[in-house]
Amino acid sequence: MSPIPDNANAKQIKDLLNKEFKLLTTIVVDTGNTLFDPDPLQCLRSGPVVWLVYNNDTTEHTVGIDPNSFKNESTGLYENPLAEKKPLTVTVQPKSVGLMDAHIKGDAKFNAYKYTITTLGGTPLDPELDVVVP
Repeated sequence: MSPIPDNANAKQIKDLLNKEFKLLTTIVVDTGNTLFDPDPLQCLRSGPVVWLVYNNDTTEHTVGIDPNSFKNESTGLYENPLAEKKPLTVTVQPKSVGLMDAHIKGDAKFNAYKYTITTLGGTPLDPELDVVVP
């Protein structure tokens, strides 16, 4: 069911969509190559998704997300909801910001997915991405 009523005006639509969806989240690499769990994402089919990566360490780090690491929480099966097939990576200098961006497939299942974020030599994380009905 769509959160947008049939008679909504432009401001109401903007306000509703800004509350319903979370297309951007932040990954922080802290001292000692420690990753902090980003907030869950709530994305639309055929829509964008962005990970802002901040390196709070004193050395360069490469952060990655492998689309093959996405697991459908309902079925427990690995299932890539992203249009991208190759791993997403960004190398970030100390005290700097980088971005990883992708798009959700147009036919992605409306579901919650767990996925893995990695850094070379760091402990992987398994945050959540939800594909939701617009």
